[in-house]
Amino acid sequence: MIQVSTLARAFVPPPLTRALRSPRGDPDGLRALAGIYEGTPELSGLGTAISAFAAALELAAGARGPLARYRAVRLAQDELLGRLAEYQGRARVQALTEAGCPPEDARLYAGRVNVRQWRAAGALRTGEMLAAASGPVERSYLIKALACDHPIAAVEAFADLVRGKPESWLDRHLRLVNPLVTGPVRFEDVPVQQCDGTTCGSMVVLLTRTINDPVYALRLTGEVGFATRLALEQRRIHRATNSLWPQALGTTPWGLSKALGYACRWKIVDDTDPLSVSSALLACLRALYAGEVVPVLIGDAYPRHYVLLIGHDRPDLIFYNPSGEVLRVPESDFLGGRLGMLGFRHAQAIVLPRWV
Repeated sequence: MIQVSTLARAFVPPPLTRALRSPRGDPDGLRALAGIYEGTPELSGLGTAISAFAAALELAAGARGPLARYRAVRLAQDELLGRLAEYQGRARVQALTEAGCPPEDARLYAGRVNVRQWRAAGALRTGEMLAAASGPVERSYLIKALACDHPIAAVEAFADLVRGKPESWLDRHLRLVNPLVTGPVRFEDVPVQQCDGTTCGSMVVLLTRTINDPVYALRLTGEVGFATRLALEQRRIHRATNSLWPQALGTTPWGLSKALGYACRWKIVDDTDPLSVSSALLACLRALYAGEVVPVLIGDAYPRHYVLLIGHDRPDLIFYNPSGEVLRVPESDFLGGRLGMLGFRHAQAIVLPRWV
């Protein structure tokens, strides 16, 4: 049986490499490769995508004109690379194990700690603080805290506060949203939503930070008065992101980027152009399967609203809407400019980690 970890290390074998680099590719070699993957249950979806890519290459060869051929191949490439990102995501558990994470903890960590955070925690992860943790879920949140550049004293204080807490308490207090649960988002009967019509961007920043930083999350959820702290923090973020821009006009793209807490870049999306929106979806999947969330700017005639892409469960994308709910949106609706359930129809820009 092909190991997913082996696939992650040598993920693009020679026939696929040639096909991705050449407009003509190697359809016969791709079909042979697809046959291998389709015979392995864990990888059958990847084999199907490779077969579809081979068929697209042959169709493109008969297309009229170089532009038509280019567009046909690019769309097939993006579909295939999206599948590759998905299987690389499955390999994150193995990657964490190979990075030194205890095998019995790797699956739990993979849902809460991305590889970037595991590596950033460095030698600190083997210290007494982690050894004193009562279980793998508690350790996973300590690793996230260690990777967030807090002073060690602040992380030690955090460790004392969460030590011995049940897993349900940790997940409820240290991540405000669960991508596996759709519908309204609440904490202690308080809606987790934007506090007024101009703070959707501020709420996206806030939620991104709670997902990435459990120390920050606990400052919001650890005591009574969550509703007040949630509103005050949104307004604080709004003031910080809009120092030179009227707050009544919402959060600027450059202000949101600086407030997320990590190096990122904007990618403009035109969902009337299949290549543009297909490329954007591919970039989103790469980020998601590396453990990152993706702010998305949507609108109609002009940009109007921020939402946060927090998960992927093919064929659905999973969004948090700052109106206070988690929604599933078919990939086809993202690609086709049909995001109305999020408030506006069109994806207009996405915010990605700079390395994606």
